[in-house]
Amino acid sequence: MQQNTFFKPFFLCVGIFLCNFIFPFYSLANTPAYIYGPWKSNITDCQFTVSWVSTVEQPGYVIYGQDPNHIVNRAYDDIEPGLADILHHVTISGLYPETTYYFDIVAGVSEETVHPNQGTHYSVTTGPSIIPVEKDLAQGYLDIQDNNVAMVYIFLKDADGKGDPGESAILSFIDRIDTSEQIFWLKQLANIRTRNHETFFDYSTTDDHIYINIITKDGCKSACFLTNNDSPVPAITIYPDTNAPITSTNPAGGAYSQPQNIALNTNEPAIIYYTLDGSIPDELSEATQIYTDQILISENTTIKFFSKDIVGNYEDIKTSKYVIGSCKGADINNDNIVDIQDLIMIAICFGLKEGDVGYNPLCDINGSGCIDMPDLIAVARCFGKKFP
Repeated sequence: MQQNTFFKPFFLCVGIFLCNFIFPFYSLANTPAYIYGPWKSNITDCQFTVSWVSTVEQPGYVIYGQDPNHIVNRAYDDIEPGLADILHHVTISGLYPETTYYFDIVAGVSEETVHPNQGTHYSVTTGPSIIPVEKDLAQGYLDIQDNNVAMVYIFLKDADGKGDPGESAILSFIDRIDTSEQIFWLKQLANIRTRNHETFFDYSTTDDHIYINIITKDGCKSACFLTNNDSPVPAITIYPDTNAPITSTNPAGGAYSQPQNIALNTNEPAIIYYTLDGSIPDELSEATQIYTDQILISENTTIKFFSKDIVGNYEDIKTSKYVIGSCKGADINNDNIVDIQDLIMIAICFGLKEGDVGYNPLCDINGSGCIDMPDLIAVARCFGKKFP
C-alpha cells in the first residue's frame, strides 16, 4: 500500500476539471472513521505541514520528534486546535534545518487512536536554510459556495523545457470562507522548493504551469494555469459533488499461478465495502467487510465491491474473479491448451458487455461483466500452458 504519496490529478492543462486521483487510505481502529493521506507539504528549513481527510468529523493532531522512540511534541490543526472536522491541516514549525523528524497522526473522538503506518512512523527531513532572491506572488479566489472550509495544494510543473524539470514541491494552506462565500489566497511562488527541498525550484514566470488542487467537504477540484496568468488566476468555483466514486482492483481479476495481494483503490476519499463469498455487499450485511488493507487471495475467489464517498454518493457494485494456481480458466475453448485459438476468441468478443449480442461469458475470465484488457492479459499470462 502506498504511503506518504501526494495525490496527482489526471487531467490536461486546459482548464478546470473534477479531481480524479488515487487516495491511499488506512483504517483507524476503535473508531468508525477512515483516513486518507497523510500528505506532506510546505517543507522548508524550519517547518512542514501534514494534512489528511477523514470520513467522519473528528478531532486530530500530530505528535512528532527527532527520536523515533520518543515522539512527544504535539501540533494541532491550523484552523482551530481540537477542531472536529473531516479536513485536517497541521503545520509543525520551529524546527532545525536538514533534520529528520518522525511523526504520527492521533485521531478519534471517544478513544484517541494513533494512525498506523504499517508499524512505523512517518518521517520528513527539513531542507537547508536558503533565502529567496526574487518575488513572484500568485493569488486568486475560491468560490466554495455551501462549503465552509477548503484545503488547497499548489505546485509548479516545467512546461517550456527550461529551468528545473518535472514538478516542484508542494505548498498548501487551509482556510474558511468569509461572508461573501469566497476565499482569497496569496502565495509566494518564489518560495517553492524542488522535490528534495534542497533549493528553490527554477521556473519560468510566464511559460510554466501552476497546478491547484482543492479539497472541500462536498468534493474536490483541480485547476491548471500558465504562470503568466497567476496574479490573479481565474476564480475557481467548487460545486457539491454528485459523482459516484470509482473503485479499481490491482491486480485486476484473472488467472494467476500464485496467490495475489489485491489492492482496492478509489479515485476520491471513499469507504470500500466488499465480500469474498460471492454475496452482494451491503453496509449492514454480516458478510460485508470494510476495506482497510490488501486482500490476500490464495484460492479461487470472487470479490464483489462498491464504495461510498464522504458526500454519500454510491458506486454500482463491481465484480472481480480470481483463479489461483491454475490457468484452466484461460483455456476458453477447452482443448487443454492455452493457445492462439483462445486469443482469437477473446479478440472476437473484445469490448462486449454482458447482455450484448455475441457476449461469451467464457471469455469474461475475471467475471467483470465486460470482455476487456484484463481478460486478454489473463490468456497471455497462461499462453502455452497445457492440461492433462
